[in-house]
Amino acid sequence: MKTYNRVTLKGRLHSYALEDKEEAIAGTVTLEVDKDGNTAEVRFYATPTYKSGAKNKTYGFLEEMLAGNYNTVSNDGEDADWLSIDANIDVSYFVPRGGAKTVDDLGCAQKLRGAFINPNNKKEYSNEWKCDMLITRIEDREENPEKGYDHTVRVHGFIIDDYNHRLMGVKFDAMDVGVMNYMNNLEVSVDNPLYTAIKGMFYMKKTLKVNKSAFEGGEDDVREFENTFWKITWMPVNSYMFGEDITAEEYKALTDALEAHKMDKFNSGSEDGSAAEEGKKLVF
Repeated sequence: MKTYNRVTLKGRLHSYALEDKEEAIAGTVTLEVDKDGNTAEVRFYATPTYKSGAKNKTYGFLEEMLAGNYNTVSNDGEDADWLSIDANIDVSYFVPRGGAKTVDDLGCAQKLRGAFINPNNKKEYSNEWKCDMLITRIEDREENPEKGYDHTVRVHGFIIDDYNHRLMGVKFDAMDVGVMNYMNNLEVSVDNPLYTAIKGMFYMKKTLKVNKSAFEGGEDDVREFENTFWKITWMPVNSYMFGEDITAEEYKALTDALEAHKMDKFNSGSEDGSAAEEGKKLVF
């Protein structure tokens, strides 16, 4: 099976929100990943050593960051430190605060799980995610000026979680005309997915929502919203062979494992609601 899943980010340290737990450092690190100011947030959970007993350099790096030894764009502007992060696409399912009557009501958070963080001495930018994907549904989404959404084509499907031996549901956005046209011409379904490599970048769009004042001469209520998209930039000419590169039996086993995992989440619920809040924050 093809199970590639890697995110490569390089840029300036934009901000971080880390917490020193008893035997780990957990939280988020956000990088400015290109000259246009796009950012990507990565979640880390690092212990001082690996299970083998070897020293975890990522823990040491985050420890220095938590101590305030790294400059950020948000606080220090042009003096921000340049870093490099290797990560993976991760997906978590959770019971939302309002509860869930069925498994289909579970929330889903698509996020980045950090693996390594290092200095970026060349001061380079990199903004790329790439994975092997089973595309199962194409959704043409009309422009919505009120919410600040342009016309996009949302690509739904799955990537394979090698570690847990199950599928993870993901969704990416086609935003350029050529990419949207190509996706809209695909004939795919859950029973007949397109198994392919796919690559993209993180793209942020800021939208101003203006609510006019009812009072003559009164100030309007202006709010700025920021949406981050997983923007598709590339796919190969030739895809993998469904039925050969992944057999129907393998696909069913991975699908069944995902459904079992979601059922476990549904049955266990959310003890304090923190999972729901985390999910809301991290959805792209």
